[in-house]
Amino acid sequence: MTTRTRSRGSGRQFLKARRICGQTIRDEALDALRTYVAGMNLDNFIVRGKRRAVEKYKDADAWKDLTDAVRDELLDEIAPLPSEVKGEAEEAKRFDLLIFGLELALLKGSKSFDRLKKRLIEIASALDEQTAIPIIAAQHPLILDILSETGGSTVTAANSTASSGAGRISLPCRAIVRQVERLLARNP
Repeated sequence: MTTRTRSRGSGRQFLKARRICGQTIRDEALDALRTYVAGMNLDNFIVRGKRRAVEKYKDADAWKDLTDAVRDELLDEIAPLPSEVKGEAEEAKRFDLLIFGLELALLKGSKSFDRLKKRLIEIASALDEQTAIPIIAAQHPLILDILSETGGSTVTAANSTASSGAGRISLPCRAIVRQVERLLARNP
């Protein structure tokens, strides 16, 4: 097998992994949106004004064919409405955005990668100082991996699968990131 054949095969595997990841992200986003709509209380006076649209999107079949018209209706009619579904902590969302930005910067070869990696290391350093907290202590091996010389491998090995790379960082650290944001807010 030639190098050229091997690289083509690797490229196909990479693209397949990106498609699978993209489909997974899409499915998770749709599930979150359906859950958000399902949590809308039809007795709420704000929701009541858009009752027909809310009832339409509470039905799973309404989500099967997402055209531009459907997207526009969701943005205009549904998105502004309140839901009783409790959202995630803002800190966890910011951390996810940081990890996603790292993955994207790595894939694109962007100059922002170093800045984002520095921010991740700042967070890991703040966590490393708080290992007396049990939830942080449970993730200490991952924190040390981020901080180590090879911690770059945890970050730079980021790929489009949630089971390794930056995805391996994001999922366990989301629960403890609230502690870090408080620490960093006190010590800028």
